[in-house]
Amino acid sequence: MSDDQDVIAKKLASFHDCFVPCKAINEVINDFAELRDKWRFGGEQECMLITGESGSGKTFAVKEYMKSCLPFREGDIVNTPVLFSRIPSDVSLKNTMLELLGDLGQFGMSYREGRSGNSSLTESLINLLGKCKVQLVIIDEFQELLEFKTRKEVQRIANRLKLINDKANIPIVLMGTPICLAIAKEPQWSSRLIRRRNIPYFSIKDECDDAEFVGVLKGLANRMPFREPPELHRDEMRLPLFAACKGEMRHLKRILENALSLCLKEGGDCLKINHLSKAYEKVSKGRAYNPFNVKNISDIKLEFVEKGSGYKYSSDGGEIVPENLEYSKPLSIAEVIRRK
Repeated sequence: MSDDQDVIAKKLASFHDCFVPCKAINEVINDFAELRDKWRFGGEQECMLITGESGSGKTFAVKEYMKSCLPFREGDIVNTPVLFSRIPSDVSLKNTMLELLGDLGQFGMSYREGRSGNSSLTESLINLLGKCKVQLVIIDEFQELLEFKTRKEVQRIANRLKLINDKANIPIVLMGTPICLAIAKEPQWSSRLIRRRNIPYFSIKDECDDAEFVGVLKGLANRMPFREPPELHRDEMRLPLFAACKGEMRHLKRILENALSLCLKEGGDCLKINHLSKAYEKVSKGRAYNPFNVKNISDIKLEFVEKGSGYKYSSDGGEIVPENLEYSKPLSIAEVIRRK
């Protein structure tokens, strides 16, 4: 890699890792700190449920918070103030216990898997949580453990987590798409999930929502490696950006990262609309409509979340069935204004 390529790669990496908070994410991060503070006082530990559509920024918020509470070695033990884990690809309650043990550094899980029952795995996890002085457990993509499970299976999952919460005396945060709300309906968890947060997609339907989206765009622009940040918040960029990402933070960042890469490789000194147009074509998977090519911004078509994703229980087997996110029909700027 040449020196110029190396410089560009570092600039792109810096933007990729940048964190721009919004109100909902700030609230979640504050909750993490408060849960750990209450853990220090002892007693019954609160738990938390964080929901949000895929790409809303849930995982990124946790990773940002984790920077302030990294594991550290103390003698033979690695202290882990916050254990951040996710549901494994081979989804089951047992494999989730194994994943948590593995994330705490308990190796040899493949050997133990065939010999250890669920109860012994749970006991091992509870003991290790204490040894590693874990103050908070966060389980990501929790919906994957609930999808296509029966009510009885959801109850079994709830019972296991209740046992860990009680015996380890540690707050547990469950995080994922709105399917996770199914666990909140279990009697043993409805009262434990005292804190419930939802991280929504951005919207620009009213002044408050639009102001937050503007703030995020300004934050992202200020983290780009230019002497003068691009004016992403101006109508000619903000509106097509919203049309392109539909309010999803992950997609917004993906478009901006690709546009920034194109700009830097061309030797540009600021991000322009043509970079965004080319980036959108790259990441939009062949969609014919490109909002960055619309000449009159009043003709840009916007889509908003009409109905969030969720779940229902099937009528035959009583299993949880995911329901997809639904968007509104494409609306012009004038139609959006009339709907306010």
